[in-house]
Amino acid sequence: MDSSQMKTNYKELFESIKRCEDHDLNHVSYYPSVTTILSSTMSVQSVVALDKWKKLKTSQLGEKGFRDYQKNILSRGKLLHLNIKNFLQTKDESYPQLIPANKWLFNQRALQEYLLCCCQEASGGLIDKPGKNRDYYHTCYCLSGLSIAQNSLSSQLIVGPQENKVAPIHPLFNVRLDSVRFAKEYFTANT
Repeated sequence: MDSSQMKTNYKELFESIKRCEDHDLNHVSYYPSVTTILSSTMSVQSVVALDKWKKLKTSQLGEKGFRDYQKNILSRGKLLHLNIKNFLQTKDESYPQLIPANKWLFNQRALQEYLLCCCQEASGGLIDKPGKNRDYYHTCYCLSGLSIAQNSLSSQLIVGPQENKVAPIHPLFNVRLDSVRFAKEYFTANT
């Protein structure tokens, strides 16, 4: 898929968001689903696999249960972003500087070792803990954790060979930095 097709797909996806109030959870169906967003940028085989997953979840939860599941996820995501926004806008000088500016508050090496040694499935994909099945959700968030662990604010720490390195992601949007930059430039130029 070339960049002009990708721009068109993203533009169509985000048009549907404009028709819905941010706080109106009864109209979740107007938001582009993760399936819709991913399927416009994924290979045909990946789209088929994602569709299989959605059908499986719908069969397990029922149509109404799956819609409720989507609403619940959307609701939680909105609350998380509102809390982050409120925290970042707080100008209270009485808060001490708790977070060091040059490193994370977790052991970067240990997280990478766990993800690389314990979470990889032989047939591909990642799991959150041994004994569980792989899926797109956990593969995504394991890769996100690996990226955050490798790329601190001031340096990089790669456990093992350089082929273990993954692209840095935006810590709030959970998207590669080059994609965030592309979206920002595109939507700034087209507004």
